[in-house]
Amino acid sequence: MKKIALASLAFLTLMAPAFASPHPRVHEVNGRRDNQHERIQAGVQNGSLTHKEAYRLRSEGKAIHAQEKYMRSQDGGHLTKTDQRLLNREQNMRSRQIYRQKHD
Repeated sequence: MKKIALASLAFLTLMAPAFASPHPRVHEVNGRRDNQHERIQAGVQNGSLTHKEAYRLRSEGKAIHAQEKYMRSQDGGHLTKTDQRLLNREQNMRSRQIYRQKHD
């Protein structure tokens, strides 16, 4: 019985990092991505963005997300401060593009 309990405890200890919540930097980057996605959706619904413009903006968002996933894979699921700065810079550019497209 003790062997089973020890085996279960060892398994849970090894699996704990997989169930842990992501680093706060990841939450910030993903929160911005979600906000930008909602802005694009709102633009399509109110007619300030065409479907073609929205598609292009979403594609850029997917590219940023893929880059984030790669960065996280390199650092054990975390984003370094440098990675966060780079992603924020790219998201700032994307945010400006969304604004410009919605107001042209």
